[in-house]
Amino acid sequence: MKTNLFRNYKIVLLVLLIINSFQIVIVAQPLASEKKKFVGNIIGSAYNIPTNFLKYWNQVTPENASKWGSVEYTPGNYNWTALDLIYNFAVNNNIPFKHHTLVWGQQMPSFVANMDSATLYQRIEAWIKACAERYPKTVMVDVVNEPLHAFTGTATNLVKALGGNGSSGWDWVVKAFELTRKYWPAHTKLILNDYNIINSSSATNSLITIVNILKEKKLIDGIGIQAHGFEVDGPGTPTLKSNLDKLYATGIPIYITEFDLSSADDQIQLQKYKTIFPTLYEHPGVVGVTLWGYLYGQTWRADAHLLNDRNAERPALQWLRNYLLAPFRPNLIYPISLTNVIRNPIFKWNSSETATAYRLQVSDIRNLSTFVIDTLVTDTTFQSKILNANTTYYWRVSAKNNKAEGEFSDAVSFQTGSNYVSVENEYIPFEFYLKQNYPNPFNPTTTIEFQIPYSSKIKLEIFNSLGQKIKNLVDNFYNAGTHRIIFNAENLPSGIYFYRLITEKHQQTKKLHLLK
Repeated sequence: MKTNLFRNYKIVLLVLLIINSFQIVIVAQPLASEKKKFVGNIIGSAYNIPTNFLKYWNQVTPENASKWGSVEYTPGNYNWTALDLIYNFAVNNNIPFKHHTLVWGQQMPSFVANMDSATLYQRIEAWIKACAERYPKTVMVDVVNEPLHAFTGTATNLVKALGGNGSSGWDWVVKAFELTRKYWPAHTKLILNDYNIINSSSATNSLITIVNILKEKKLIDGIGIQAHGFEVDGPGTPTLKSNLDKLYATGIPIYITEFDLSSADDQIQLQKYKTIFPTLYEHPGVVGVTLWGYLYGQTWRADAHLLNDRNAERPALQWLRNYLLAPFRPNLIYPISLTNVIRNPIFKWNSSETATAYRLQVSDIRNLSTFVIDTLVTDTTFQSKILNANTTYYWRVSAKNNKAEGEFSDAVSFQTGSNYVSVENEYIPFEFYLKQNYPNPFNPTTTIEFQIPYSSKIKLEIFNSLGQKIKNLVDNFYNAGTHRIIFNAENLPSGIYFYRLITEKHQQTKKLHLLK
């Protein structure tokens, strides 16, 4: 017995030793690895690059190491050590590196204060050239930082050295971009960066003025918008979106460059993230977001950290992971803010990247506490059951994939009328076809039937014999198939009428006879 026990012990020990000889390495992917848009962060101290940086972020910006005043203490003497470490970290790990910043009215070398304009121009040019030659794989660079805010006092020497305001009012900014375009690789995106922009329509317009000057000269590749909590936590998401729309209209990509949301209360910070981050990140003009710190005690704004003092993830970071794994919120198409909608409408929304299914919820209660429809569908349309007549409904959609379910879209409303459509989808027709109504003549109701070979937006209109439109019977999306609509003409006089089927590519008209 002892011999067998000893033999079994040796076998177990051998198995444990074999298992222990293999190192199982689980490589965590950055949060936004499933998205086309990056979510990056800063590295504050190059001598202490966070070991968990790549677990969360897939873009890097030096917080201070790439600012002119951090590198060139005396004319022509550069200390690249800190910046080299961060740049090499980004390049070696194949994540985009952004240089922040070349020309800024703060954290500039002390010699700027006493240098004549001609000599200072030479130093600015030498600085821009030196950075370009040393960091050729830089993906983005903030060429001028905070032109609307940070060039007063001693910083006006930079403005004078670069040519002053000039005829455009911003000639000095143009010159900084010209020098950068001259020396930096063609692949490096040149960005104009500023703060307190999208919380103010007037500030947005002011920045667009500079953007358009640079755009006309083909000097700008990106608009950098800072988004600290004091800028974006307050104006409301409609204001933020409206000003992002203005920037987007310039045709220049938008970079959210310095994002943070502060609160010592975990739940307050979480709610801020859930409200504000998607508004910025999902905007079609935005190509990426860079957070401005995440480690406890190492954020510029107090309580903006996402890892607490025990290095545990705060709820906002946990939410951010799920949000970035899931598809974006779908954009709703139909029905939105309409009245007299048929009682069995086809709900329609845009597809969301990586989505494999969508959850549709419809309620007759504004706060969506209960649902008349709560279903999972794989398409971007859904034919409703027959709803109550003359009733206001609210609906929303979320998207999901095999990794996570995303946030719901904002709820929208519509009001039903009294009509509904019967549908026969057993047979899918090959072409659009409008059938003759039946019965004809009729008094006062008749059935109008049409066939469509694929999902389309349909209009069905009634005209009198003079060609005047007197009624919209249908203005809705329909699935492929055969559809019937009841036309009630009890309030119309006897006579000849016409009904017209209208789609994006087809029109058909037929005559009907009301005989009372």
